[in-house]
Amino acid sequence: MDKSILQTGDIFMTDDFKTASKIVKFLMTAPTVWQHVWRKFFGKQEEVRFYHVGMVLDKSGMIEQQGKVQLADNSKIFRKNYVIWRKIGLTEQEKNKLCEIAWDDLGKGYGIMECIGKTISWITGIKYFSKWFDIKDKAICAIRVAEWYKEAIGETFGETNPNYLTTDKIDNYMLTNNKDWLCVLLHYEKES
Repeated sequence: MDKSILQTGDIFMTDDFKTASKIVKFLMTAPTVWQHVWRKFFGKQEEVRFYHVGMVLDKSGMIEQQGKVQLADNSKIFRKNYVIWRKIGLTEQEKNKLCEIAWDDLGKGYGIMECIGKTISWITGIKYFSKWFDIKDKAICAIRVAEWYKEAIGETFGETNPNYLTTDKIDNYMLTNNKDWLCVLLHYEKES
């Protein structure tokens, strides 16, 4: 894979076929369990392509939320299914601001409470729980990247609060806003 196509600020989304990844993707199939059941019953279930999101820092490195915010080699992106999204018209100043904000989060922890809040929101249909369970300096990957973009350039990915976002919501937002977002690379194969 030619990593030279990657640019600072590119957002990557990846997939995996492990059990934990499947659970995360299952919870993203619909905003609530009730909608999930309804869609399943009528055969209109949404396909979730990716479960993890992070940001490219430069041609060789990226930053992502795992157990903590960490740096990794870009080759990690290309192990499974992936998509690379680029914000059209992102200036060098905005790229630098994104990197600065992301670097400030290095070492910050994972948002277990956010996961609990999102699950309660999914069960009850009350999305406020996703925001209410937010703990400063702890986040899941989609929220972390959304916070970087919101602080750096005001990008909201169509939601009033980053806590309402999931990887799938961000992916769908980019798919429908192709005047603002460019799909740079895509490799997607359904699990057999």
